[in-house]
Amino acid sequence: MYGIIYVAIKDYAEAAFGTETWQNIVAESGLNLNFNLTEQPYNEDTVTAFASAIAKVTGIGTDEALYKTGYQIAGTTAQKYPDVMLSRGDTIQEYFLNLPAFHNRISLIYPELTAPEFRITEAHDRTMVMEYLYKRKEFWPYVHGYLAGIGHYFDRNARVTPLPEKTTASHMVYKISW
Repeated sequence: MYGIIYVAIKDYAEAAFGTETWQNIVAESGLNLNFNLTEQPYNEDTVTAFASAIAKVTGIGTDEALYKTGYQIAGTTAQKYPDVMLSRGDTIQEYFLNLPAFHNRISLIYPELTAPEFRITEAHDRTMVMEYLYKRKEFWPYVHGYLAGIGHYFDRNARVTPLPEKTTASHMVYKISW
């Protein structure tokens, strides 16, 4: 199921840069993955390796590649695996409120995966504040893109704003409004 992340990376790169460039990105990454197998765990090292390869081959920044691959996840999941999206909630608020428990369950299914940890610290009718507990600071753009992509899927006017003033050494904080 977490192989959906890899499918989304491929979908983003092929849509943005074409199939030939995608093949160059795969070669540049030096990684050998099956991009059609969804029943495989992902890891942050692989995601950042692909973002680096995307940046090197296309000339965009690594942070932009991370953001856009994270953003693509909701679109790929909704298009190719709609039951997965539907199982997490009918509204943006339900989806985000269910996100921490979803990742906890995934950790039980894939013990070799270090699943992302999210925590809702505030929830109101049209806003919430979510913390992402991270191991690697350079992964922030990816998480930002992931949250923004989910927000866009449910509400095209959704905004995901990093709150650096609330960020700590181990938590990145985002305000999500819709």
